[in-house]
Amino acid sequence: MQVTAPAVTPVTAPVAETDGEGPLPVVSGLIDILDRVATLRGRPAGVPLDASVLDWLEQSVLRMLADCEVRPYEGEGELDPQRHESVDSEPAPRPELVNHVATNLRPGYLWRAEPVRPAQVSVYVAAKEGAGP
Repeated sequence: MQVTAPAVTPVTAPVAETDGEGPLPVVSGLIDILDRVATLRGRPAGVPLDASVLDWLEQSVLRMLADCEVRPYEGEGELDPQRHESVDSEPAPRPELVNHVATNLRPGYLWRAEPVRPAQVSVYVAAKEGAGP
């Protein structure tokens, strides 16, 4: 049985006001759903799942996050602990790249200008002595 996308457009409810202390509590849950969608995209063969279901779900969640003034971002530049979470490392091809983002593994999310979750990244580290290219 193949699952297909719903034929309905998601209803966007008005966004509740926050107390100015941070994003709405729903934001963390929506980010978790996006992570799970990414995992489903790479799952092994099994019950067929039409990719349009995942596309619909992902776009719906991104719209809801945008309604909450939350947007995804990619890590770049020098490692910034406020905006990047280093979860892996790679040898730097050039010394000046040490402590810079090498690869984005998961996007970060900003509420207005404040990080909700840092981008999960691989960071360049100094190559070990005697290691080849």
